[in-house]
Amino acid sequence: MSGLRSISTAGGRPVSDEDPLPVSGLASAELEIPDGNDEAQGATADAAETDPTASATIVALLKGILRDLQPPAHSEAVDVSGDDYTPDQTTRALIVGTAGDVVVDTADGQTEVTIPLPAGQWSMKVTQIYSDGTTAGGIVAQW
Repeated sequence: MSGLRSISTAGGRPVSDEDPLPVSGLASAELEIPDGNDEAQGATADAAETDPTASATIVALLKGILRDLQPPAHSEAVDVSGDDYTPDQTTRALIVGTAGDVVVDTADGQTEVTIPLPAGQWSMKVTQIYSDGTTAGGIVAQW
């Protein structure tokens, strides 16, 4: 455990062997935090601090995570009555008005995946919705 600080908490305050807390009603967790000095554990933190490329990569990753936490900014009705539907961007969610199957290509490269969906809003990243096999109705794509 060289190069790591160990922190235990319970009830919002530090816990140590010398100062135990009662067990009932409290949750505890232990977290190991890299201190940046250990080559194996702190290498990523050290690289981000000294390498602008690593810092930019971390910032881009965090922006992507934060973007996914925001509500979708665009909604568009999906019409697959005649042709397949290809959204302008990868979807972040689909709203289904009437339960049924939705046949999609996923953002991770799976093609013609049939997904049975009840009515509701479903977080899913799709790049295409197929006419053949899609039985769900009132579909809205969001991104």
